[in-house]
Amino acid sequence: ADFRAARYIVAMSRGTDFHSTEVMLVHDGSTVTMTQYGTLKDANLATIDADISSANVRLLVTPASATSTVIKFDRTLVEA
Repeated sequence: ADFRAARYIVAMSRGTDFHSTEVMLVHDGSTVTMTQYGTLKDANLATIDADISSANVRLLVTPASATSTVIKFDRTLVEA
């Protein structure tokens, strides 16, 4: 509830494959709305979604493979 919106830069790699994308999200306390854009080198390394769990907004990044996918991110938050 302290933050209303967020922007993420997500970078993923697995071996020589890589993927970078930006994600923006906003919430009203019960529903999260998100968009993914600015994708570079879409290697289908993961799917991205968002939800609210126990009053926490979560960005969910699910690797497409169980094989050593490295996921890093940078986050900017906007206070409510």
